[in-house]
Amino acid sequence: MTGETSVDSASHEESVGSEVSPGPEGGLVHDAASHDGSTDEVGSLVPDPDDEPIVERRSIRRNLAHMASSQLITWVHATVLAVVVPRYLPPESQGDLRLAFSMWTVALIFIDFGTSKHLQLEIARRPRRGIALVGPMLVIQTLFWFVALAAITAYAVLVGGAADFAYLVVLVGAANLLTSWAMLMGTAFLGMEKMSTTATFTVVTRLANVILVVTALVLGGGIFGIVVAGIVSALLGLVQITWYFRQVATIRFAGWRPQVPAILSAGAPFLMAGLGLVVYQQIDVIVISWVADREDLGWYATSDQLVGSLLFPATALITVIFPSLGRLYTHDRPEFQRLV
Repeated sequence: MTGETSVDSASHEESVGSEVSPGPEGGLVHDAASHDGSTDEVGSLVPDPDDEPIVERRSIRRNLAHMASSQLITWVHATVLAVVVPRYLPPESQGDLRLAFSMWTVALIFIDFGTSKHLQLEIARRPRRGIALVGPMLVIQTLFWFVALAAITAYAVLVGGAADFAYLVVLVGAANLLTSWAMLMGTAFLGMEKMSTTATFTVVTRLANVILVVTALVLGGGIFGIVVAGIVSALLGLVQITWYFRQVATIRFAGWRPQVPAILSAGAPFLMAGLGLVVYQQIDVIVISWVADREDLGWYATSDQLVGSLLFPATALITVIFPSLGRLYTHDRPEFQRLV
């Protein structure tokens, strides 16, 4: 990955004649004075360095193959857990686990606040400007996570849940925070149209999770063993994707406050779209928890998970074409229309 960055940088230097020097973590620092939008000696417009790709882009067909493979592994992961977990957990525990996950799935829409889609689109359009948003977005998601943690924990207590359920909610939330950080960095590679990195991260995380969960169940870890296994696999995934990310860019948190209004404003449309989808997918579990016992909820959750995992082909296709459409709409409108 570092080698690809060097190749892109060399071609950029040759094409625009700018001064380029090595930056931290193998990144590049461009001479801002040579990219002020002025013309060169022969009167041609100097290209905007923000438009230069950070790594070599992959074709849509190749990206689709990578994402389809990772989504297939995700489907196998979900199917294995849906078959194995009921053999070790009673329906009541399955219902508690699914309810905790459903509440956090809805909360993650607010925690993300559309920032992931905005980041993906911004990197696709302006790679070097977009990649600088990762640090501020990580801060925003972390702050929103603390708000969500307080709200969900309060809800768990108010509805009369046992103390164990409140602990379960907190642990599931911890796993989701780690996953949220990792997915944001993975989204950056989607925007770069280099899906192989995100696909590899997804496959490794899923395999680690299924191994750890099955091991925890066999050893008698029960419901908390499953959640701890999720935290460990999420941490492994975060370490992996952070290592990949640091090969192409450095995460910077300085000056994040002034960027918050613009980031939230740009993410709001994606928030509304994501909210509608996730509420539609998860509200049934929450409503059922009000009118049925935990055993009924557990059986429903198992069947629903098996059916929902079959949606991976459409997920892979949309994931691949979204950044390409965003880039082409900005830089090549005829090709955008042809692809549509």
